[in-house]
Amino acid sequence: MAKPTKLVSRTWSGSTMLAGLQSVKQELPDDPDTLQMMIQEMQAKLVKQQAPGSPTPTVPATESQLQSAGLTAATEEPVQETDDKPCLSDAYMVSISDDENDEDLKADDDQQTMLLQLIQAQQAMIDNLKQQKATAQQPHQLPPAPEPMAREEPQQQVSPPPSSDKNKEPPGQAPAEQQESEKETKEEELKMWRRKYADKVIQWCRENQPAQNIRMNKYDNELEEFWCDKRTSGRHGLSEREGLKESTSASGATDSLVIAGMKGNLDQSWERQTPGKCDIVKDQIPQYMKESVAARDKLSKFIGKLDPDDPAVKLELPKLTEIIDELGKKYDELAAMQAEAKIGSVSDAQLEKIEKVFEHVKRQMSLAISSEVKNRKLKKKETPKRAALSEEKPDAAAAAKHVVTIAEAFSGESDCPALADMAKKTFAENVTLPVLLPEDFISGPRLQEFWSRYRAWMPDHEMWTHSHFDTSALVPLMVHGDGGRTFKKDELMVVQFQPVLGFGTRISHPLPKPNNPGVNLGKHTFTTRFLYGVLHKSVYKEDPSSFTRFFDTFMQNLAELYHRGLDLQNKHLHFLVIGVKGDLPFLQKAAHLERTFLNVRKAPEKASSKPLSGCCHLCLAGTARFPFEEFNRAPKFVETMGACNPYPWSHLPPFVEYIPHVRANPAALLRLDLMHIVHLGVGRDYTGSSCVVMLGLYEDATSVSEAIDCLSRDLKQFLRATKRQLHFRCLSRDMLGYANESSFPTGHWSKAADTPVMFEFIIWLLEQHSSKRDQDKLLRVIAAGAHAMGIFMRTVLGAGLWLTRDEASAACESGHHFLACYSKCASICFERKKCRYNLTPKLHFWHHICLQLQQDLSRAPPLQFFPSPLWDANFADEDFVGRVSRLSRRISPRLQSLRTIGRYLNATRQQLRASQRD
Repeated sequence: MAKPTKLVSRTWSGSTMLAGLQSVKQELPDDPDTLQMMIQEMQAKLVKQQAPGSPTPTVPATESQLQSAGLTAATEEPVQETDDKPCLSDAYMVSISDDENDEDLKADDDQQTMLLQLIQAQQAMIDNLKQQKATAQQPHQLPPAPEPMAREEPQQQVSPPPSSDKNKEPPGQAPAEQQESEKETKEEELKMWRRKYADKVIQWCRENQPAQNIRMNKYDNELEEFWCDKRTSGRHGLSEREGLKESTSASGATDSLVIAGMKGNLDQSWERQTPGKCDIVKDQIPQYMKESVAARDKLSKFIGKLDPDDPAVKLELPKLTEIIDELGKKYDELAAMQAEAKIGSVSDAQLEKIEKVFEHVKRQMSLAISSEVKNRKLKKKETPKRAALSEEKPDAAAAAKHVVTIAEAFSGESDCPALADMAKKTFAENVTLPVLLPEDFISGPRLQEFWSRYRAWMPDHEMWTHSHFDTSALVPLMVHGDGGRTFKKDELMVVQFQPVLGFGTRISHPLPKPNNPGVNLGKHTFTTRFLYGVLHKSVYKEDPSSFTRFFDTFMQNLAELYHRGLDLQNKHLHFLVIGVKGDLPFLQKAAHLERTFLNVRKAPEKASSKPLSGCCHLCLAGTARFPFEEFNRAPKFVETMGACNPYPWSHLPPFVEYIPHVRANPAALLRLDLMHIVHLGVGRDYTGSSCVVMLGLYEDATSVSEAIDCLSRDLKQFLRATKRQLHFRCLSRDMLGYANESSFPTGHWSKAADTPVMFEFIIWLLEQHSSKRDQDKLLRVIAAGAHAMGIFMRTVLGAGLWLTRDEASAACESGHHFLACYSKCASICFERKKCRYNLTPKLHFWHHICLQLQQDLSRAPPLQFFPSPLWDANFADEDFVGRVSRLSRRISPRLQSLRTIGRYLNATRQQLRASQRD
């Protein structure tokens, strides 16, 4: 009977066993036959006896061998009786044979020792790898991202890193029991790791801001929730607000940029390889010419602001003058190149030359800008006299405080009657503006003499049928409107009214003459003109009828002042509008004129041309039967004037229905402005063309630019000799409007006061070249026309409100003579094939002024006094519009009308106080 076998077992996990077998396999030979023979030999030597009910021992060993293999007594289990049933444990079994088999096993001690050492080394390696794996899976710190830990929520498992394919057991080789054991072991390890991690989270939440990290469950008050960070994956980014991003894209071929003053290849699309296809360079030359002139003029104005006695200015002035001269020379070169480009094709050499000139112009423009910035501190210092004028007076109130007073008046918190009763009128949908009605102002000069002379001159006026009015209490008024510049150079319509009687001019009234009133051109305009309101262009551009309602409301109030009157200082006054004046665009807008200065033919008449409707609201001049270019004393269009004048509008303007006027000729209510007709019209055309003609006086000049420089030097000499002043520094092609020979020259100065000075300069220069003047008919006619205009202006400016017969006759003759000279100059230049003295509709309006004087002088019975053409002049009105426009640029655009009126009232108060002190 066999002895019971002692079973000494040590439990290894299935994964450890598989890993060990895999490592042993790597040490065995790869040849299957050799491996099979080795296994058979080992089985024959090692397997001697098998206990019933026990598995075949894998490695028989002695006690000493087991101790050397690391199997201590602590791992031994008590000896158990075995039955016939097999042992199903997956333990590593080591059976100990009895003494009778010891001798057989001693022969193979060397092989057993070698095999056990190999197994021991493999086991140590497996334990080391397992320990490293456990260390890598253990968390060292709390994760950064927060995650709420709710009760009994399923937790995400953290799987260990998968094993490599090299160590991965092929499917089907491991038993099912070993796979299940491996899975259970992994789950236990994960649970232990999760419990340990949760304990750390709970401990961290209790130690760090427990009030924020520990919360009570909203469904169970006894349940705590520990809020912590959660490990997240992904890319951390910054949130951005959405915004509107403007971008521009283009596709396909395009031309190069055409911007003067910018660096870069501006001529990429000039097609140099194909001569004759260079239209773009022809378009760029005028742009560079314009930019060079603008830079030169700006630098010239800056030089005019410098103090010539300053040593620093004397040092810098030659450099600035050199830049101006260079820009002028390059302008002339570009003009010559432009002429050549228009004649024929442009060659490659010409393109290279043009490009060099462009670069030089840009360089000089940069120098001009940098020089101005560098020397801006050298401007003239404020003189004591100027400082005294700008010094704030003790009784001058702050404008901001006055605006507060206006706001209080509108809200009912102020007792100021001039503001509390300010009217508000609605002129368009959601457009209600404050206005100052004429009844808010006061005027009371001597009037009876005025109306007696006015009745002799205008006996057909409607007012004479209203005999119940006292003419000594009837104030004549004029209405004026014009557009000024406000924010961003937008148009601001300024409408105001004024009495006809005034303080005269500096020539007619060098000293005040209370008994002899003059035209209303003297004193500060804030004391002689009275604002009604302002209207931004954006309002009437979208709705043109809003301007009609704006203007009609104003005229209705004036009509009430005529019929109802106004009580003032125990006297009942009435006010009558005898005319509406302004520039031609304003008249067209106010009365909806259909016969305007725009209706002229701009090209030769063809069969398909539309019939002309006329260019004048006072007659049918400009139509097919009545040409406006007829400048004699008895033109054909005279038969369409006065009572024979058809209506110049399709619909009657509203104010014509209730403003008294000559019913037979309602268009006469719209007056002609002498300033826009002469000083900013035919006067600039005449002097500009005359200056271009007089360039021929300089025979030594080799180019037009040299002749213009000579003319500018003579102009400066004239200004020094006569002590006159101009608002521009020197003459140039751009200033004379002399772009080329195919355009009509005209003066481009912006100030109307410069035109009379240029008339005087023409006379002075032709006197300096009297020998050449006497030999040339055109120069003699030019001198005669300038003399005639001077006589006319001195006559009307030196007279009072009414002209005497001699004064009216002199003005009429000189006006007709100037018109004849202008026409003769145009005719001579036409014969010489020169574009000079353009014939514009303003010449026709000048003709109307002369014809009115002519008709008044030929009346029977003869008149003793004649109304001055300065009644309708806008010299002072332009100053008023400019001042109001400047006030509108200093306030908030959201309340532009209200704030502008407030500033105007404040400025008017200061001027009235100043005039009282004077």
